[in-house]
Amino acid sequence: MSEQKIIDVIKTKSSDPLGITSSPSSTLDITIDIREDAKRERALGQMVYVVIEEDGRNILVIGQIIAIETKNRWHEDPSFKGVIKRHGRLPHLSGTADNRIATISVQACYALDNAEVEGYILGTSPSTGEKVHKMNNDVMNAIMQSHERYITYMGRVYGTDVDLPFWFKHFGKTQDGSSELGAGDAFHIGVFGKTGSGKSVTAAYMLLGYVKNKSTMSILVLDPQSQFYLDQELLPGDAKVEDKVREIGMNYEKYKIVDDVFLPAERIDVFSELVKNNGFIEEAFRPIYTPDKLDAMAEAVGDYLTGRTSNPSFDLGRVNKRQLLQDMLTRFVTLRDARERNDGFSKYVTRVWGTPNTRQRLVDRINDLISNFAQETSIIAKW
Repeated sequence: MSEQKIIDVIKTKSSDPLGITSSPSSTLDITIDIREDAKRERALGQMVYVVIEEDGRNILVIGQIIAIETKNRWHEDPSFKGVIKRHGRLPHLSGTADNRIATISVQACYALDNAEVEGYILGTSPSTGEKVHKMNNDVMNAIMQSHERYITYMGRVYGTDVDLPFWFKHFGKTQDGSSELGAGDAFHIGVFGKTGSGKSVTAAYMLLGYVKNKSTMSILVLDPQSQFYLDQELLPGDAKVEDKVREIGMNYEKYKIVDDVFLPAERIDVFSELVKNNGFIEEAFRPIYTPDKLDAMAEAVGDYLTGRTSNPSFDLGRVNKRQLLQDMLTRFVTLRDARERNDGFSKYVTRVWGTPNTRQRLVDRINDLISNFAQETSIIAKW
């Protein structure tokens, strides 16, 4: 779209000015005086634009109103303070003589000289008296027309009906002839907010933006709360992320760790670490007071399982899980050799606790588990 056409869109599709540029202004923050007929319209948070001239070029400046201030010099005059205290307002001055001043944070600038708009950095502050308009989708679409295939719309600008465009580039460099844009570097993005503020929805839209780089990057979602796994309440209108991903053309797979992903059967050490961290050790062999005892009990579990692997038919990935747990608990309280009979406790118990009383307490706990095994559903589930 040529410069003249974009200018035409701005001229024909702009609403009445919200205000005019004022003083003081800079290349980062622009002060505007809000017009009288617009002073009661919502302004805070609005995305606005102004066209200025710089170096003989038309520059479109886009920003967001971040602050609004009301000034009335009569209310600021100390001599009128007493009247205000007594009567509450100044006839024909309170309200009528108000001036509303807004501050715009500059967010983007575009030079409109070429066939396609291009990013621009302001080199000087805008002159006073330039008309400032609220952004609308007609102007936004005119600016973004040449970039449409790269754009992901992340909902709407706060407090408006203007669609908010983003692009999510892959982390490599843009390849010649490629339809996928590269940033040349990786970006770290954090999405923060209180419960219900829309973090997951925002992340879903971002994911769909990156999916457009389907031939250049892969995406891995780790989802402890299962919202992405279940694909629920992520997109408006019950739309599914999976369907959108497949429409764009990226392969989509999902796995549930406990059902679909398995450790190598020989990694007993990792298995022992997992049952320690998921609370099994602490719940099954309570009370355990210190981290070193927790580690020692996990090592005892690992030693037992390592001993089982000496039998070629034993496979940790295929064994009956409940039976394995019962066998292990039984072994922990069984005396197999002369040394264990002399100690009065199995080697698995003695490596954890050092005194007869603490060892016996562990044995009693294990015997209680064995006696009530069917009722210990939480421990079995963790195992």
